[in-house]
Amino acid sequence: VERVVRELKAFKKQMVPTGGKAHVILTLPISDLGYFDESINDFTVEPIEYEILVGAHSLDESGLRATISVR
Repeated sequence: VERVVRELKAFKKQMVPTGGKAHVILTLPISDLGYFDESINDFTVEPIEYEILVGAHSLDESGLRATISVR
């Protein structure tokens, strides 16, 4: 199944003063990585590596990155 390159899965609007820092916790259940697979008529999560991006907006390339593996 072909899927989009980026999908918004969790967000929190956090005001941060210029030059300041903020601590933000986001929860991303594994089920949120799934999609409806018409071939099996059910939701599924592919056992692959997913890149998690955290940034100021969807095109922010300077934000935090992490990779997780689903088995």
